[in-house]
Amino acid sequence: MSLLKKSQIALLAMCSASFLQAQVDNSNSVRIDPTDTQADIIRKAITVVPHKRQYDWQKNELTCFVHFGLNTFNGVEWGNGKESPADFNPSSLDAKQWAKVMKEAGMKMAIITAKHHDGFCLWPSRYTDHSVKSSPWKSGQGNVVKEFVDACRAEGIKIGFYLSPADLFQIESPQGCYGKNKELYTQTIPSLESHQKNVSKTYTYDNLTDYDVYFMDQLYELLTEYGDVEEVWFDGAHPKPGTGQTYNRKAWYDMIRQLQPTANIAIKGPDIRWCGNEAGHTRKSEWSVVPINESPEACEWNDMTGQDLGSREKIKDAKYLVWYPSETDVSIRQGWFYRDDKQYVRSTNDLLDLWYRAVGGNCVFLLNITPDKRGLIPAKDSTNLSQMGRIIRESFADNLAKKAQVTTDGVDVMNILTDLSDQTSWIGKEKPEAHIIELQWNNPQTFNCVLMQEDIAKYSQRIEKYSVEALIGNKWKKIASGETVGYKGILRFPTVTSKFVRIIFDEVRVAPTLTELGIYNVQETLSNPLIERSVNGKISISGGSTIRYTLDGTEPTANSPLYSKPFAVAPNTIVKARIYSNGLESGVAQALFGYAKKGWKVKTTSNTKQTNLLADENPATIWISEQSDKNPGVVIDLNSVQPIKGFQYLPRADKSNKGAIINYNLLISNDGKIWKPVIEKGEFKNIRNNPMLQNVLFPSMENARYIKLESLNAVDQDTNGVAIAEFGVL
Repeated sequence: MSLLKKSQIALLAMCSASFLQAQVDNSNSVRIDPTDTQADIIRKAITVVPHKRQYDWQKNELTCFVHFGLNTFNGVEWGNGKESPADFNPSSLDAKQWAKVMKEAGMKMAIITAKHHDGFCLWPSRYTDHSVKSSPWKSGQGNVVKEFVDACRAEGIKIGFYLSPADLFQIESPQGCYGKNKELYTQTIPSLESHQKNVSKTYTYDNLTDYDVYFMDQLYELLTEYGDVEEVWFDGAHPKPGTGQTYNRKAWYDMIRQLQPTANIAIKGPDIRWCGNEAGHTRKSEWSVVPINESPEACEWNDMTGQDLGSREKIKDAKYLVWYPSETDVSIRQGWFYRDDKQYVRSTNDLLDLWYRAVGGNCVFLLNITPDKRGLIPAKDSTNLSQMGRIIRESFADNLAKKAQVTTDGVDVMNILTDLSDQTSWIGKEKPEAHIIELQWNNPQTFNCVLMQEDIAKYSQRIEKYSVEALIGNKWKKIASGETVGYKGILRFPTVTSKFVRIIFDEVRVAPTLTELGIYNVQETLSNPLIERSVNGKISISGGSTIRYTLDGTEPTANSPLYSKPFAVAPNTIVKARIYSNGLESGVAQALFGYAKKGWKVKTTSNTKQTNLLADENPATIWISEQSDKNPGVVIDLNSVQPIKGFQYLPRADKSNKGAIINYNLLISNDGKIWKPVIEKGEFKNIRNNPMLQNVLFPSMENARYIKLESLNAVDQDTNGVAIAEFGVL
């Protein structure tokens, strides 16, 4: 086989792509004309590439969220805006410890919640006293943002800021400006004359409200006083909508572009989109080239939550195509803020699985860490993060493809595809048959992972479906398959030993392109066990042959009881379990179980049938009320008076939040006629974005036979009804 020099390969690649460049210049977006055919649209799609700031951001791969503030000290997810700054008083805050944990985990950028929904500012803003300057921490002289920035930069970690558009303090305070004055006017930012005197440039915008001015003043502070900023993150969630407050986002974005031109505007912004959930769920096909209905200049950048965003079917009626990559955000703990030491912490295996799915699924993985009331990352969290970083580094240290002869169309491309440089790449010829890359070793190799990267910076995203085959014995065997690749695609599969591998690009847009290819034998991990309970109350644990469990709240060890058959537990027992196999151990799965549901009678205010689905111990089945029901409710008859300390509510568990209850009443009764309110106008905070199991405790123990949950409003209730996957009683 003849071998070509690296320069010759690069020339061939450039020549094969030149006809594309001649038709339409590469850009961050492209307009689709009404006369464009499907083939025209596909050719235009492959000219849509990331802006340099987007590409630099994508290369971060693993980034860090830091949620810290008044919520940390009050043990809640969302504050109410009425908290006192006196609550904020970390005993030994050490941002250097945070940065060290990030570095060991492999995080390249960190975003801090400079202001969450409660409106409390982690820096001494000129524009409000509701900040660290009014707290006892460091006698009001502290600045968490500065300590965070300095610590991260010392470790080479880039900086991002989260500034919540929603501001409950400004809503609740008599002097607040949120939703109070809707008059539009022209204002120079920063607005204080004393502030203007100390800055080099000001910006004047029309059509601002009082709150726009307040928000932009604070944004100006963050973007001018802490050096370079990589990402500005705008949360779309709002704990108290309905104030009538509007946002002049165009002015916000313009000022960001002026002050920090290399910063990406994330979530409700033009550069980075939200993946659609806060649980780390990723799409099977993640397209960065997606359709929008108006020009990028006019686009409102609403959330895109569907499972298919950029397939051929989705873009065939597009008006514009734009490069709009996905960011997957999830917390290491069950919740975005630290609550207590009993809070569930994701295991190293969980974190690794999320990393593979996000980074290996064409997303940037934004993993949240939660400093505790001391101002430190707890030991368990930091240990799991450090282990995750170590395993990733070790798993991808030895690229077996470097030892192989890598050919396609008779040309050796090993040097191009394994040089760890995004300046070199292979692009296939335009042809009707499938493109195939073949790898051959002199000796059999053992591996369980394939990694590929498209040259998105020059040639966009093209691969639609591909498969990986290995020669086992004398037959080719498919060992894995995938769909989109994008910036990075990673496939894991059971360990294989072979001298021959081929990657077949079954469906592509015009011609495939790769800048990197890797074959690895990564460290195997065990998935967490699955803990379930039958309606009869029997606990079963599955997922492995050797499972250890505990019922006393401690974490299972190799000496804990061995699971052998289903068993019953007392109400309000926490079951924890871990799998052991071949020297490996899984993370810890845990589940809280209330009363067994055998014999319950379930009634609803809706005429829908199958009401038993909300108490069948099967999260996959869902009871949905009739759409015409304005305030549907459910009543559980426990058959006898029982001591009750709370309840459990699981919204639908099918990666949708439609019908998830937001606000509710909870009532109890002994006869089913006279009802006592226990919780009035309760709220499942953030359930719209994070539809997970809700465990709610009553203010005090109650005795009752009947328990009623009334929905006051739910996500998309007008069109989808209320959805309940499971209801439990504690």
